[in-house]
Amino acid sequence: TPGAELYTSHHSPACRTVRVPTVATPLNFVCSSSPVPLNKMVNTGKPSSGCLTCRKRKVKCDMQRPACRRCLLLKRECLGYSDPWTVVLRQVNDLVAEQVQVRVRKRLQARRFAAGRPQLPKPVHLSLEYESLLLFHESYVSASGISFFRTLPVICSKTPGGPLQSALEAAALASAARRFCQSNMMALARRNYGRAINSLNNALCDPVTAKDDTVLVSLFVLGLFETIAAEHSPIWSTNTESNCHPHSRGGLVLLEYRADNVIHTAVDVSTHTFFSYIALMEYFLSPPGSAPLWSRLLTAKAASTVGPVLEPLLWRAVQFKSTMDCAPSISLHTEDALSRICDIIKSGLAVADELKKSADAVGSKPVSSVPTLAFNYLISVANEKDAAVAKALYLTVKLHLVESVWDFLLAYPQMTSVLDTRLDTISDTSSWQETYDAVSMVLREENTPTVSSCLGYRAFCMMWPLSALMQSRLAASDSQDRIKGILRHLGASTGLGICSLAGR
Repeated sequence: TPGAELYTSHHSPACRTVRVPTVATPLNFVCSSSPVPLNKMVNTGKPSSGCLTCRKRKVKCDMQRPACRRCLLLKRECLGYSDPWTVVLRQVNDLVAEQVQVRVRKRLQARRFAAGRPQLPKPVHLSLEYESLLLFHESYVSASGISFFRTLPVICSKTPGGPLQSALEAAALASAARRFCQSNMMALARRNYGRAINSLNNALCDPVTAKDDTVLVSLFVLGLFETIAAEHSPIWSTNTESNCHPHSRGGLVLLEYRADNVIHTAVDVSTHTFFSYIALMEYFLSPPGSAPLWSRLLTAKAASTVGPVLEPLLWRAVQFKSTMDCAPSISLHTEDALSRICDIIKSGLAVADELKKSADAVGSKPVSSVPTLAFNYLISVANEKDAAVAKALYLTVKLHLVESVWDFLLAYPQMTSVLDTRLDTISDTSSWQETYDAVSMVLREENTPTVSSCLGYRAFCMMWPLSALMQSRLAASDSQDRIKGILRHLGASTGLGICSLAGR
């Protein structure tokens, strides 16, 4: 039959050929095993470059130019060829759009997965001076209760450059060098220190620039650099002016010069108050007659302006210590002398009582939105740590007074019977312990940003109480070792070199 195929059977003994009829398959029928309809062209992944007529008819084009030869033979109009860019670029249809969406979803999923994994941060390249200034600001300025520290960024921003900028960079680099044990940073700090000295000398030679606030502040910042970068030497001592706060004499002379020229600004007040605190610390920590900075401050010309800034209670404490330093030269063989020295001791113990009350008052007073000044107008009490600093300083002065009384009584035992009723309420042992507890409260670490950002300021203020506790005759050997360990820890944590040296 027409359309039949030949089939040869090999299973019968006599091979014969038979015809098997075939069934015509419609063109629009899709076989179940075929993924693509038979009436459509298979997409091989490469777009057709034939003429538009052949592409529309879905037949093979012979690619002749300028017109397709197949179209000419069939007497059809050849519509020409597509632009080459249209052929190269992929087609935009529903299938392509779906593939793009799938690819976008995969990439977003990969990005979300990568974001959940920890990655190393990109390095940020900042100068050593900039990073050190940030650490210095965090440690000494940001939460400081001393107005002198808080004015540093304000003054520096008004007049950038000059001696103050170099002095601040020197102090900041020295502090960071000690904290991270970087000798190259210390060398850079000393170069900035020398640059600040040269700039300061040039400014002092000019009568106009010598009156600038930055020149005055630069002197004390350079002194702060010396306390930070302090190094051990065979003649080192915490009780001398050169190690306590160098450049102090130059600062006092400049204060006198500004007072003579009727210059009295907020910078003068904060600097003078800070200077008086340094001199007061030197006076109480030094042996009798070994406080040159305090003596220079008392004898300064224009003393009404440049003299020591002391609140009345602390001034009475200074007078009592001065009297007790001269007490061994007083003859106690007469009744009048005994009565007079007895009255002096009682007045000193009364001052010690008032210091204790002031310490308790500043420690128990609720912190208000308006800071109050405490301890010789130095500490601006804005939070609990500032109040603890002021309390520790008041108790330190009280410890000095009580020890002066007990030292005198050890030298003159006959006075003990006269003052027995008064000494029952004050014990030198209890004074030492309460001062130590107050210092521990200041240095206690807490998980708050305010506390962690002012460790340098707290260490600077606690240098006096810790030195007084260590020098006290009441401190046992284990207590002295404990305090030395605290000083070494503060020196390593803050970069304050004078603390490290005091704890040696």
